[in-house]
Amino acid sequence: MGAAGSKTSGIWEEAFGQGTATDEIFMAWSFARYVERVAEAGKAEYPLPMYVNAWVSGFPKVNERGNGQVGSPMPDTIDVWRPGHRRST
Repeated sequence: MGAAGSKTSGIWEEAFGQGTATDEIFMAWSFARYVERVAEAGKAEYPLPMYVNAWVSGFPKVNERGNGQVGSPMPDTIDVWRPGHRRST
């Protein structure tokens, strides 16, 4: 993000640069916001704890890009997940 000038607005590539990492950041944010909305709707009906499954480091091929983990709350995207699923709007 520093290479993009630490921007706080604009399209994803302007804020985060171009590449696979930017795609993962976008998907993590999008999935986190979606999960938050689904959880809110669920809690309106039944006030139960809500959880999200995530890949666990150490399993074969987990650390390889493009293996199905894109958008999950992985260690390299958790900083995007947290504000995405705890939105204030």
